[in-house]
Amino acid sequence: MDRERFARQIVLSGVGETGQQRLQEGRVAVVGLGALGSLQAELLTRAGVGHLVLVDRDVVERSNLQRQHLFTEDDVGVPKVHAAARHLKAIWPDVHLERHAVDLSPDNVDILSGVQVILDGTDNWPTRWLLNDFAVREGIPLVYGAALQHEGLAMPVLPEKGPCLACVFPEPREGEVDTCDRVGVLNTVTTLVATLQVQMALHLLLAWDLTPRLHRVDLRDLEVRALRVRRRQDCPVCVHRRFSALAGTYHSRSVYLCGRDTFQIRPPRPRRLDLVRLEKALSAHGNVERREGVLRFREKDVELLVFPDGRALIRAPGITENRARALYQRWVGE
Repeated sequence: MDRERFARQIVLSGVGETGQQRLQEGRVAVVGLGALGSLQAELLTRAGVGHLVLVDRDVVERSNLQRQHLFTEDDVGVPKVHAAARHLKAIWPDVHLERHAVDLSPDNVDILSGVQVILDGTDNWPTRWLLNDFAVREGIPLVYGAALQHEGLAMPVLPEKGPCLACVFPEPREGEVDTCDRVGVLNTVTTLVATLQVQMALHLLLAWDLTPRLHRVDLRDLEVRALRVRRRQDCPVCVHRRFSALAGTYHSRSVYLCGRDTFQIRPPRPRRLDLVRLEKALSAHGNVERREGVLRFREKDVELLVFPDGRALIRAPGITENRARALYQRWVGE
């Protein structure tokens, strides 16, 4: 243990050397490395949590830099898991990092197995329902978080001890949920929500008492409220243990990334692409660049970001799902 590095925590009542050792032996998954997840990963690393599982499907964009900690201009175009890992290692070289540049799905959610806490840094409900199902099924605490405009929410899901997300939130219908791409978000809101989530995770790792409450942040009125939440006796997930998200109910092979004229296309079956070979094949048709596990291809007004697992982010003005699928088949293959 590096006592000098963590001296200000070790002297804290309730932590000490024993607690710091618990943190160093801790295993936490951060799913989504955007405004919430990037700060979660940084705070956990600085606190001395020794093992992080990093999961994100996207690359760093310039519009991220307003609110997403860890990233700089030099990271634009790099998969977030790789950029985050580089910065986290610079903060604390001894942190152990598992990097997964994937779209979390029922096919690969088991990469979260064995962690003690899952932190939600996502921006979409299909993935949150998947995390909720997995956490309840496996008995792993999940810390939910969300931020939009001036407001944010944070809540721990403690399997068998309190309500899950399905107890508290109705299942949203497509198009009913706003995103920060549509309506914006303050970086102070995302920072505060992520900090609350990390503190809840530290409570769990240090075996401190944690009461399941929904914390609501409103920075327009400078309010933070803790709301009581209860387990629904008819909850389909934590009571009846029907795991629809794990069965693939909410997961789609084609996903529109709101506000970005971008579709994500996933192949119907897991595959591994040879990006070196694909780079050579595409070089005669447009501008190709390969950087840290992602291939960027530009041809007229179309841009493809292709990942080794066969996923592609396809951008074009006014793009539709059919056009995105056609472009995928043309440039990447069936």
